[in-house]
Amino acid sequence: MDQHHQRAQLLINQNRFELAEQELGAILTKNPQDAVAHLLMSICYKHTKRYREATDSARQAISLQPENPRCHLILASVYLMRNRYDEAEASAMESLRLDPYDEDTCALMAQLKYSQKDWEASLQWAKKGLEIDPDEPSCQSLRTLALERLGRRDVAVATSKEALSRNPDDSYTHATHAWALLNNGDHKQAQESFREALRLDPTNDFAKQGMIQALNANHFLFRMMFKWYSFIGRMSDKLQWVIILGLFFGNRILNSLAESYPAIAPYVQPIVFLYLIFAITTWIANPVFNTILRFNRYGKYLLDDRQVMASNVMAAMAAFGLILGIVLALAFPEERLLNFMIGFGYALFMLMPIAATFNCEDGYPLIVMTVVTVTLGVWGLGAIGMMFVVPGLAVYMLIGFIYANIGSQFLGNYMASVEVQR
Repeated sequence: MDQHHQRAQLLINQNRFELAEQELGAILTKNPQDAVAHLLMSICYKHTKRYREATDSARQAISLQPENPRCHLILASVYLMRNRYDEAEASAMESLRLDPYDEDTCALMAQLKYSQKDWEASLQWAKKGLEIDPDEPSCQSLRTLALERLGRRDVAVATSKEALSRNPDDSYTHATHAWALLNNGDHKQAQESFREALRLDPTNDFAKQGMIQALNANHFLFRMMFKWYSFIGRMSDKLQWVIILGLFFGNRILNSLAESYPAIAPYVQPIVFLYLIFAITTWIANPVFNTILRFNRYGKYLLDDRQVMASNVMAAMAAFGLILGIVLALAFPEERLLNFMIGFGYALFMLMPIAATFNCEDGYPLIVMTVVTVTLGVWGLGAIGMMFVVPGLAVYMLIGFIYANIGSQFLGNYMASVEVQR
């Protein structure tokens, strides 16, 4: 590469993509057939989330240098970011055909299999990359992450320590070690490792999101929820649904038994109540604790725009529910406590679809859950308003609102699992 290509590469390494694009644009103006410039331009587009342009530039580079494995690798990385796994794997396999001993392509395949929740395949690709280059940081990190997902948490911590000894100044290596510690229950030590990762690279989102979880884990309730998230996260999508639906219908069966056999009700009802608390907590834990985190002098700088918006909406809904409860208590003084609970309970139930909405990716999952959440909000307010007009109908509307709200969580879980192809 000449000095112009080297300058563009340096700017990319510094995350100064706009300046890199200007440099590459000047190169391509003089020579539109410059494959390296097209390849570097694809990297710029990828990091600025212009995925179609990134794909076109990578394809242009391949058309100019079809035997260059790097061109196929960059195209594979773009497809991976677009959640187009089949195309990503095909491009990666072509890169490996041209260069069977490329550790970067092995790392990409490990990342791809990890994204598909094929933990064993991810581990094997990471190991293959490390056989080629024992110091390859991405393969080291993915080996640790795959081991943790496979339930081998102690081994994951040990391998992450080994990786740190090889790459002590790599931010992602520190972040991976921190995640291994966090998933192993050591949130205090994880915080220290996340801090070091962010000291080395303040823009490391992987470390930022981990630090959020580690700080929230200072709270006992969140630690319990995080253990559940870690447990369920190791399962395949199908097995996750089996567990979720099994718990739901198991709870319904227990409730029916308590109604049919009153003698066992005192033993069954606490289980039903605990399940309800557990279910609601798992649905709203992250945004609620993120709202609390905003009062932390350090934690408030970790949240991204979406997390801040979610916490704002959740806090606003809780405040609205409090005001609504007071208004209803004053409007119906004969049943003040009940009416306050109806108003405040409306807000508590609305927190569930709101949280589910913010868990969805941009695109149709977010649109669907937004429509569902707004519909539920209007439904609930309509039911409360009906208390002033037709109280009997309001009761049925409120019951329907509660069941629809619970049902929306199953839709929300599904929509949150959808990966939109970009």
